[in-house]
Amino acid sequence: MKNVWTRLWRASVFVCAFVGLVFLLATFSPFVRWYARTLRGSWTDPRGDTLIVLGGSNIDGFPGPSTVLRCMNAVIAYRERGFRKIVVSGYLVGPHMRNLLIAEGVPPEAVVAEENSSSTRENAVEVARLLSASRVPKCS
Repeated sequence: MKNVWTRLWRASVFVCAFVGLVFLLATFSPFVRWYARTLRGSWTDPRGDTLIVLGGSNIDGFPGPSTVLRCMNAVIAYRERGFRKIVVSGYLVGPHMRNLLIAEGVPPEAVVAEENSSSTRENAVEVARLLSASRVPKCS
């Protein structure tokens, strides 16, 4: 009986060591970066006239950290990539996102807020409806 427990103990130590080794190799080798690139495929950074920023988290109706980060990245993209309009989307956070972009120097006439959506799917549907209905004025 003692021999069985010894074998079981050695087998469990071997399994744990093997799992640990695989974890270390996957974490600290170039494999992760290569695999991520393989899954990602080719990446193009399209340019256009309108940048769409979807609302993320909210804390009691105010933008949460992920939403603020999205807004700050939108400000950088607006300045560096030459977008003419920014459409922000989100039921509770849309107006706050608009105000944040304006406070960061984006002209008020360049920011349009969509305030009817409460999920990612609704964000897409409402922004598509907004853009197709031409309620976003075209810049000349």
